[in-house]
Amino acid sequence: MTSVKPNMSPIEHSTFTLKRTIPNTIQKVFEALSNSASKRKWFADSDSHNIEQFEMDFKIGGEEHFRYQFKEGTPFAGVEIANHGVFLEIKEDSRIVSASTMTLGGNLISASLVSFELFEADGSTELVCTLQNAFFEGSDGTEIRKAGWTHLLNKLEKELSA
Repeated sequence: MTSVKPNMSPIEHSTFTLKRTIPNTIQKVFEALSNSASKRKWFADSDSHNIEQFEMDFKIGGEEHFRYQFKEGTPFAGVEIANHGVFLEIKEDSRIVSASTMTLGGNLISASLVSFELFEADGSTELVCTLQNAFFEGSDGTEIRKAGWTHLLNKLEKELSA
């Protein structure tokens, strides 16, 4: 009997957690995560891409769609990156859990579960962001995704510290 091997790379699985202590109230941090206009500022706006779509229906079962095209001077100039997600769990001022897929140039590169947890921390908010990922062929992989989320949370913290 011959064994059949799939003509693809194995899936790379990873989990990582990033933490921030943000000098603002839990309510303000939750708003920055849940309000479309607030989230766009720290999550989507960038000099490296043009936003083609940014929609968010913040409710359990609600969807979010983000689509960008990388600008000239970036490693993927002209290539589209898209994210489609659904909110699985929402506890006001406490946690948000969503599942999403990401495509690069129309090719599925990852599936992720993203959890945000918020805790009171002496007048500030401790934000705990955990990502559980499955990376497919052509993906950015764990280290680049972790660096990307570190950058995003730095933007969030700067936005909320202003």
